[in-house]
Parts: sequence; C-alpha cells; structure tokens
Amino acid sequence: MKKILFILICLVSLEHVSAQDETEKAIDFPKNEFSFNALNFLLFKSFDVTYERAINNGASVGINTMFSLDGNSRFDGEIYYYEGFTLTPYYRMYFGKKPNAGFFGEAFAVLATGKYNYYGWYDYNCYNCLSIVGPRESFDSFTAFGIGLSFGVKLLARRNFVVNVHGGIARNFLNSTYGPAVTPRAGISFGWRF
Repeated sequence: MKKILFILICLVSLEHVSAQDETEKAIDFPKNEFSFNALNFLLFKSFDVTYERAINNGASVGINTMFSLDGNSRFDGEIYYYEGFTLTPYYRMYFGKKPNAGFFGEAFAVLATGKYNYYGWYDYNCYNCLSIVGPRESFDSFTAFGIGLSFGVKLLARRNFVVNVHGGIARNFLNSTYGPAVTPRAGISFGWRF
C-alpha cells in the first residue's frame, strides 16, 4: 500500500512539473520591432527612431538614435539646451500579460552631443572681477555620456501595431567642459512588430 501511494505521489508531482514546464515555455511572437518617436518630432523637430529585439517574453534589448532637424534656431524660445544627436542602447523588463508589452522598466546608457546655452551677466573670463559687463549669450558644444532609468507602458494591438509611452532621466558622468548634468529621455512612439 505504501509503495502504491508513493508511486501515485510521484506521478502527480511529475504531472505538476510537466504542466509548469508547458506554461513557462516561450510563446511564439514576432521578435523585432521598429518605432518612431512622434513626441520628439512634433515638439523638437527631431528624427527619433528605435529598433528593439525581444530576448524572451519579458525582456528585450534595443537601440535608439535621435538627431535634430532644426539647428540653433531651437534656442529662439526658452530652451536651455538640446541634444543634436543621441545614441541610446537599453535593456527593458516587461511586467504585462502579453509578450513584451505592458508596464516596463528600462536601464539605458546615452551618448549625447549638442549645444548648451550659456547666458549670464558676468564675464566668465575674469574670475576675480566684481564688475558686470552686460548680458552674454553663448552656444557652446558639448558631448556627454550618461546612465539612467526610465519607465513606461507599451500597448500592443492585434496586428502587431505598437504604442509606447515612456519617460526617464540619465545622469551624465563623462561630460565635456560645457554641458548639462542630466539627459532626459521621453517619448510617445508608434511602431510595428515583425
């Protein structure tokens, strides 16, 4: 009797392990994705595209590149600085029910180049002077490398159409003489899985 009970317990546990393996198997879905950031295009006249490759059902890696279509004229408003070019590799973890969709967290690195608007009343060439020489405006180039985090949500339609909304910030560690201490990352992107 004990042997039969032992064999039944073993069979039930094997069936349970087998059922878990079947549910944990990867769901077959398109692994590549291409998207365009409409937010940066409309607000900052920047061409911003992303390629993403799924590693499994809950993680992916990707690379984003952005470059400005509108040179120094962007400083006509209240913009403090801007990136003329960025290259951003990233790793994402998804927490949704669909493969690589839903809420996600992202770790990324960013290489950014652009111009920084220095505007002030003091003469920066005279460190010990107390006199005011008048307003000064200067567009100085910068190159920066930073590491950051962002969060967002990815919505997936039936025909592999993707909408991605995200935002985050990177702390710049390697920076040229002029440049910002942080680099923002934000977007409303539309894309396609294939």
